[in-house]
Amino acid sequence: MSLSWLIYNLYLPRLLGELGFAEGFALQLVALEQGIGALVEPIAGGVSDRLRQWLGSHFLVVAGGVAIAAALFVGVPAVGVLGRAGLRWGAVTWIALWAIAMAAFRAPALALLANYASPPQWPAAMGAVTLVGGLVGALRPVTTPFWLGLGPGVAFAVGSLALVGAMLALRRYQPEPLAGPIAVAFPWRSLPVLGRLALVGAATAWALRLLMGNVVPAIAERYGSDELMPIWLGLAGFLLAVAAWPAGKITAHFGVRGTVAIAAGVSAAGFGLLPMAQGPFLAFPVGLGLLAGVGTVFNGGIPLALQGVTAAWGSLAVGMYFGGFSGAMAVFGWVWPQGPDLATAHLMGAIALAGVGSLTFTVPRWPAQREEG
Repeated sequence: MSLSWLIYNLYLPRLLGELGFAEGFALQLVALEQGIGALVEPIAGGVSDRLRQWLGSHFLVVAGGVAIAAALFVGVPAVGVLGRAGLRWGAVTWIALWAIAMAAFRAPALALLANYASPPQWPAAMGAVTLVGGLVGALRPVTTPFWLGLGPGVAFAVGSLALVGAMLALRRYQPEPLAGPIAVAFPWRSLPVLGRLALVGAATAWALRLLMGNVVPAIAERYGSDELMPIWLGLAGFLLAVAAWPAGKITAHFGVRGTVAIAAGVSAAGFGLLPMAQGPFLAFPVGLGLLAGVGTVFNGGIPLALQGVTAAWGSLAVGMYFGGFSGAMAVFGWVWPQGPDLATAHLMGAIALAGVGSLTFTVPRWPAQREEG
């Protein structure tokens, strides 16, 4: 999934430019996709849970979503050619449908953590997922010439094959399905919890976006040069990814709610104190602390969602979390296409993380998971 998004983001501005769209249209399209994803992800999660109750496994939903996404993805370069022949809005629709298809199976795919690991192992398992995805993004400055050198046809084909290959590998280790169809009532009493999970996802998204889009570039610009900016951003992404593994281990040991709340509180203080951290000997340690803290908060989101509702509706909970995450990213992209000023970013980051810390303790541990933390 991370590789496909990397290729998509590298080629999207070029493809849209060749179709005659203005330079800023790519940002608007991404924000629109994220807004649609905010609606699609909870629905897809709920449908996945209901199908699991009928079929005994989430895997068929994930496999179907991957197959559709892979087919749409490999066709992007072709519809780009057709778009240049006069069907440019048809090409944009195809591209948007791929992004929506990816959003549709994200929650069911990550909810599979509950099948492959026991509750105490969820944070560590999520740490592995975050580590791999983060490393793909962190290596973007180094790998960009390679992917662009392949050309869109080959690059998009590789991305499609990676999706299908991952699905086949997942199938090899898929646990046995449930013994037979079951019916679990929709968790109406969990609606407030689902709403709070969406707010946690939204606040986490803003904190992550402000950190990587504003704070890290500001530190790099202050103590480095513009030429080294891609390296600084890649290094920050690398540190954020690497921090996921120890974060998962720590969360598994101390519990999801406590670890996420403490990390959010410390990170909120870091956002607030960063303007006073003058000089590299203060700014860099605070920046590193923010990367570790926000990484811990992000890594704990899925385990927090999975433990907040009954196991039969875990995919819905993950979908609500990602729905809030995508919705917040969409709003951010429309309101601040280039990001807010640095003072506003510090204040917003502190408020967002303080919100995460406060909301975390309002998400209950479902009785089945209480013994495991």
